[in-house]
Amino acid sequence: MLRVGICDDEPLIIEALRRIILEIADKNGWGISISCFESGKALLEAVDENEIEEALQAIFHTQIGMKVIELYEKRNSYQIPQRDILYITAYDGYSEFVVSGKDTDRILRKDCSLSELEQELLKEMFFRVSRQYIVNFGKITEYTKGSVKWKI
Repeated sequence: MLRVGICDDEPLIIEALRRIILEIADKNGWGISISCFESGKALLEAVDENEIEEALQAIFHTQIGMKVIELYEKRNSYQIPQRDILYITAYDGYSEFVVSGKDTDRILRKDCSLSELEQELLKEMFFRVSRQYIVNFGKITEYTKGSVKWKI
């Protein structure tokens, strides 16, 4: 369940925000709990340091992989979040990216080597498994006898 805190010195603003948040949560099927505070002091008395750290870490983890990389498909440029990349294959002078899409995987290209990509890609997500391949560990669900299953 998502816990939300609203803090404002105007009760009408608090109530308006509370209604908007509840409506959005209901529309998206999210379980939500809302706490309302009329002062910063009241908020601080109710949110301890561990809860603040937990909330910040949750936000940080949702942002991992959102850094984009410019890739090309049929000479059109696309800004692709790194978290959508399944794996990368190197060829002579360029690399192909298999990217998870809404309905199917897409193959996009970039004119660069894997060595150059290793400098650009997030080290927390990607690993070079051979001279020809870099994989996104966050997308691997199973590895058995040389076969990889991907989370799409």
